[in-house]
Amino acid sequence: MKTVAFVVCFLSSISTLGQNSTAFDQLTKEFEDFYFISLKEKDNFFEALLHPSSFVLRIDNPSFRKAKQDLAALYPEKDNEGLIKMVTDSILRTTGRKLLWKGSEAHKHKLEKVLKEYVDKTCACATVKVKDQKEPDLPGAAKICEIELLKDEQFRNRMFVNSLTLSTTEKLKVQEFSAKFNYDYCPAWNEYFNNTVTQLVYGNYVDDLRSSINDIDEKVISLYVRKKTDSLALIFPNHKAYEEEIKKSVAIKHKYRSSLSRQETKGQLVTITRTYITRTKPMGLIAQVIYEVELKDDIVKMNRYSFISSEKIKDKKKLLEELEVLPVPPPNEEINSY
Repeated sequence: MKTVAFVVCFLSSISTLGQNSTAFDQLTKEFEDFYFISLKEKDNFFEALLHPSSFVLRIDNPSFRKAKQDLAALYPEKDNEGLIKMVTDSILRTTGRKLLWKGSEAHKHKLEKVLKEYVDKTCACATVKVKDQKEPDLPGAAKICEIELLKDEQFRNRMFVNSLTLSTTEKLKVQEFSAKFNYDYCPAWNEYFNNTVTQLVYGNYVDDLRSSINDIDEKVISLYVRKKTDSLALIFPNHKAYEEEIKKSVAIKHKYRSSLSRQETKGQLVTITRTYITRTKPMGLIAQVIYEVELKDDIVKMNRYSFISSEKIKDKKKLLEELEVLPVPPPNEEINSY
């Protein structure tokens, strides 16, 4: 939670920067700033680069959403996965290489004699090995190539002679810098790492979207109970029209837990039905809550909210048959925990 709070504060603190630049420029700046903060805590470039990828490239960041929307306008044929790949690739290709050698240019120049030949040879070898693999295993192929290369006595001698000019500190950095040289000079390794980051970002996008849809009713109840009407209006603009329905939900949510949920998706609209039951068997139906949410520009908002009392629930017999095979749900936390 501390990390999440830090991220929120960080993004808020820089939200006023770059107002005259494009969304992509703003997103790039946020990414770079977060990278340098991460670099103080992380061991190497790649770990530090994963951190802003995990926290800045998220749909709760307005700059990320706007950059994705701008690309969607230019490439309407692209789906969400394709658009996120484009945003992430663009960030990594413009920012990744820019940050790669920052502060270590002198070490790069000195280590180049030692590592460039090694990277060129293992890269060419590994690229060939994974070319026909259905599921390319680049790290495994590179390891085999490295073993084969080290059998070359002339190559080992050249590496030894070139390493004589290195300081102790530089020798300790050989492993870290070999990864950087691979990223910089080997297209296969560059693509491998960038794809790994892209999959991470897209996975977070799917999870965040699913959570936003599934959790919005809990947020509505929480904000209503705490009288946070301004915040409530942001996720449920027409909430006042459904106040009586929300009140009824408040009355049962601290006593019972939803045990069965269904979703129906039609375009940008998602309808969710939650069924509340007694906590002891034989199970009894308490109520249902049905709400519709709309997904637009990666923002989830509630359109309508219905509370259905037990006597008005349809298909009771079928519902009870389904519920009987489910485990007894635990009680909700007290409503004041919201």
